[in-house]
Amino acid sequence: MLHEILKQFIKNKNTKIYWINNKIKKYNLNKKWAKIIYAWMNNIINTKINKNGIMLSKIKKYNFVQEMKFNIFIKKKINENTFRSLFLKDKNIKFKINKGIITGIIDIVFIWKKKFYLIDFKFNYLGNKKKNYNGNKIKNVIIKNKYKIQYKIYLLGIHKYLKTNLKKYNFKKHFGGIFYLFLRSFTKIRKKQKYGKILILPKKKYIERMEKFII
Repeated sequence: MLHEILKQFIKNKNTKIYWINNKIKKYNLNKKWAKIIYAWMNNIINTKINKNGIMLSKIKKYNFVQEMKFNIFIKKKINENTFRSLFLKDKNIKFKINKGIITGIIDIVFIWKKKFYLIDFKFNYLGNKKKNYNGNKIKNVIIKNKYKIQYKIYLLGIHKYLKTNLKKYNFKKHFGGIFYLFLRSFTKIRKKQKYGKILILPKKKYIERMEKFII
């Protein structure tokens, strides 16, 4: 439900509280939650998430796509050792890919100052205090929940898309990275949001290595 509401606020920053009232009725929630959720969603879309001033409410409608689907066609077999070297160094992972298709959906892809960015929204509860959402805590959650595999597949997907559809595509010039936003830390609008976010931008040679072994 929360993801659906956030999607509406990104689509229309002027969404009214009565829209949330109608939505939460379907889930039999007390109407008091409407004001809380309304304030929370406005905090999320009106908070700067990096030093360049990126703010969800400021992204032009023609510069973003929500729930972007992608397909990666696997032409080569990938054994466990190759998988670990590319995605996650974890001896406990048992993984093998034969030829096939990897599909995925990215929460939002957008353009900001001629660079493409991805966002993955997380509603994970990490604690009541701001420090529970600092950079190190988020990195630990990403490792623990195997989000590294997720974002590397996302990166390969968007790289493949841009390489196919963008003339004179250059990874360093056109790609800004992927944001992980842990939204329970966005409790109020801040001039500088220090918590609940991380930007991941791998080196070009890593993307090229994944492309070489997978596509």
